[in-house]
Amino acid sequence: MKELGGYLELELGNRNSEYHRGLVRLNTGRNALEYILRAHNYKKLYLPHYHCSALITPLERLGLPYELYHIDYNFEFSDIVVGADEAILYINFFGLKDDYIATLVGKYPNLIVDNAHSFFSPVHSGVDTFYSCRKFFGVPDGAYVAATKHPVMDVQEDTSYARYEHLVGRRDEGATAHYGFYKHIENEFANEPVKLMSRSTQQVMENIDYDSAKARRSANYAHLHKALGNRNRLTLPSESMGMSYPLLASIEMLHKLIEQKVYIGVYWPNVIRDMPNDTVEHDLALNLLSLPIDQRYDIADMDEIIKRIEK
Repeated sequence: MKELGGYLELELGNRNSEYHRGLVRLNTGRNALEYILRAHNYKKLYLPHYHCSALITPLERLGLPYELYHIDYNFEFSDIVVGADEAILYINFFGLKDDYIATLVGKYPNLIVDNAHSFFSPVHSGVDTFYSCRKFFGVPDGAYVAATKHPVMDVQEDTSYARYEHLVGRRDEGATAHYGFYKHIENEFANEPVKLMSRSTQQVMENIDYDSAKARRSANYAHLHKALGNRNRLTLPSESMGMSYPLLASIEMLHKLIEQKVYIGVYWPNVIRDMPNDTVEHDLALNLLSLPIDQRYDIADMDEIIKRIEK
């Protein structure tokens, strides 16, 4: 029976603007991968050495063997022989590799595309693909899956009312005051089973101005690339709406920016630990600066980032 009256809830409205409407809504990216793997019952998965450790969680849950492959500084890899009952996962690194993924589609029938870094990238027909909401928007959970097959499993709806402190707290008091709670929530997700996206997150995702978000990200990326492209050890496209602007510089520059309150995620600490110092992956994990370009910021903010880099 519907509850009527009483205190008011958070006002979310209904713009009906959900970007990936029609895809399966789940709670996390790692669980989106588990959803895909359960559906196909693959016997082995190939994935890059340069990866988030969260991707290993579903493999361990399923007892699925995996093999790691190397990438180069273009985030590309040499051909791999993938069996009919095996799959290969490719990460759309920093949202830069849409064109490259198009070349992989015909080559690898059992391709899985991880678009956690690239919310606005398209789904290729017949290709299992997943997206992360939390890497692009201020929501406490959320992932989308373009699934070619669905597993037989009982999936309950998640609830996220207890995960909003760092999101609301950052708006009220800034990031530093609530970073501990953010890390707590991130750690909790490691033990979360496959669930449907929470109702509150879905409503937030229905109320985002995606056209504005894309335009901001595109303009901010282009501005940083124009200013920093000649000092970047990576060769990058001039346009992107991906997660960030990846500047391959140095660990010293990373520390310098953090001291100046430019908070940069490290992708990924597990790679620094696991890979030899002379590998591409170790260099990327240690020295890549993932500069923010998201919709909170404008060109003046990008100029401030450039100023702090050159300071």
